[in-house]
Amino acid sequence: MFSCLAVSTESTIGTHNLIILGDYAGSDGHVYGSAIIGGNVSGISNGSGGYTNNLEIGSRLTSANGYDGDVDAVIVLGDINASQIRTLNGSSIVYGGALNANVDSHIPRRTASASDIAYANSVLNQVYTDSVVLKNLQTNGNFSNSNFSYTGSEQLAVFNVSAQDLSLPNQELRLNKGLADTVVINVSGKNVTFTGNNVGNSGFDLASAPNIVWNFYEAETVDFMNYSPKGSIIAPYAVVSGGDFDGAVAAKSYTGNRQFHFYLFDGSGDITPSSNPNSTPVVSAPSNTAFILLIPILVLLNRLNKRQSCHVACA
Repeated sequence: MFSCLAVSTESTIGTHNLIILGDYAGSDGHVYGSAIIGGNVSGISNGSGGYTNNLEIGSRLTSANGYDGDVDAVIVLGDINASQIRTLNGSSIVYGGALNANVDSHIPRRTASASDIAYANSVLNQVYTDSVVLKNLQTNGNFSNSNFSYTGSEQLAVFNVSAQDLSLPNQELRLNKGLADTVVINVSGKNVTFTGNNVGNSGFDLASAPNIVWNFYEAETVDFMNYSPKGSIIAPYAVVSGGDFDGAVAAKSYTGNRQFHFYLFDGSGDITPSSNPNSTPVVSAPSNTAFILLIPILVLLNRLNKRQSCHVACA
């Protein structure tokens, strides 16, 4: 199972800018890459049967980033309730429920097929596995006084911190990853709130963002407030809010009106079997989730279809 991690993260936070296992709710939002929403897109009611939110998706799904225009910008398995939803660069809107939103006439759209649903569910379920596998990586970095520091010679630096570590007032988190190319930050705690000047530019910068992943493996709420975390976010059990994100986000749900910038996770290749403990994690989705595990052969056929349908990550 561990040896498949590179393939797994490439299909989740390495491919999609936003993955929401439940509902996406907010007034506005801009997802630069592609998105998969397992529940509904829910806007704010205007009191007259309509909604006030606008959602824009796919501004970076261009030929320069390896996309040919025939790509699904968003797959929503539930309803889309919005004032307006726009996909850019010729990309499509795919929905499994009702489409209650204004959509420009030139934007391609369709109801979700069995293949679309199977593909979306395979990605959603994989988020749980990714989080557990990352959590079980051996810690080799040190965190002290707001500093993440790695002094080893491996390509992968793994840190463990608590929710309290990230919630100290007036602190600026700093990263010295040394010789490492990829950074995994595992965060414990049920409720996480970023306070103070949490994420500065000292090692946490846009150049490093594609090679950093924050794994909130047990969090139920994560509030980034007004800060812009550098790196991708995995929080399969958490309601995430706030933030402007320089990385992919995979979470139980999201509430807010922020931007998800096109810095997909590109560090999967550094996470190899040799960087993991000799144990096999037990992966289980919450009992109340609507996402069932799919028959393996169906997932395989869907992945083949995905390649043909341009469900691919930017290199």
